[in-house]
Amino acid sequence: MLKAAQDYHVFLRQKELRVMCGIIGIVGTAPVQDRLIESLRRLEYRGYDSAGIATLVEGEIDRRRAEGKLGNLAAVL
Repeated sequence: MLKAAQDYHVFLRQKELRVMCGIIGIVGTAPVQDRLIESLRRLEYRGYDSAGIATLVEGEIDRRRAEGKLGNLAAVL
């Protein structure tokens, strides 16, 4: 297959797949909730169905999720 044809085929496949995902990660010992919310806010323009944050608290994973806009997640934190 010619390169131009291959590129067009890839373009068509990408056009059909509209899956998007934004992942933010922060490693450190200081509280990160505010930094995570701000990072997610920067991704919000993409639109999404839900958002969540998982943090390590006293050796346990604390996971908070909410459907809809980022404000819904901020409300459960």
